[in-house]
Amino acid sequence: MVEAIEDLFVPVLVYNNKSSDAALLKQFNEPSWNNPIVRLLDANGNDLIGRKSGVWKIGPMAARMAAALKAAKREVPSYLSGLAIDDKRLEKATFAMHCYWTGEARLGAIDGVMSTTAGWAGGLEVVQLTYDPSIVQYSKIVKTAQTFKCATKVFTHSDSQQKTAESLVGGRAVEFPGGSRKAKLSDQKYQLRTTAGVKSLPLTKFQSTKVNSFIRSANRDRVLDYISPRQRTLLGQIMAESTKSNGRSLDGFVFPDDDSKLIEYDMRLRKQIATNK
Repeated sequence: MVEAIEDLFVPVLVYNNKSSDAALLKQFNEPSWNNPIVRLLDANGNDLIGRKSGVWKIGPMAARMAAALKAAKREVPSYLSGLAIDDKRLEKATFAMHCYWTGEARLGAIDGVMSTTAGWAGGLEVVQLTYDPSIVQYSKIVKTAQTFKCATKVFTHSDSQQKTAESLVGGRAVEFPGGSRKAKLSDQKYQLRTTAGVKSLPLTKFQSTKVNSFIRSANRDRVLDYISPRQRTLLGQIMAESTKSNGRSLDGFVFPDDDSKLIEYDMRLRKQIATNK
């Protein structure tokens, strides 16, 4: 998010409690002592999208940034659009298969799938994914899972899903069972976690889902679509570290499966790389 703000926009901070900024507040019809608000403007100071207050979370803010870029007829990079997620809009889908490593790689590549998690349910290996129904329909996900042989069973999370799944896979559609559990961390995003270099790169859940899907595929080049310019630079530094005579210095640096821990992890990683210079 910070990278997108700094590289795709020109950030300007206007205080609402300093007399020196009073003229700017008046120019943009902003009251003093109001809550912080982000305005997205063009080079002439005109709103690219309408003013909206109370936008504090990453998903909604990223969505507004993406909308502003589109209004300016500029490309929205995938690493930003992947942040523009309304968690309340996302839905779950769960599929059983012979190998959840394969399932995560295959199902994570579907447009509209935002995250994948490997685990167990009903005694079977499963992949549970979150998806945006405004981008991809549940029926398409089920059909794609069948094509990939990742639908031994389709565990449903609603009456609507049950009806749709039954029409496509018959008796293999069953209600999601109790007693499910998440697989251990080393089994999550297996393709990514076992690829030297990139496994150390700090990635959001959305990014790791997509990178895991393409890193060992014929479409490997698509990995670059989902990482930012600064992440590409960092990846180059990570790869350079691995070629040094003491190239094991980054052993143990594997990206966390929790977005809230990314900043701390990123700082530790960069400090380690700087120490080795």
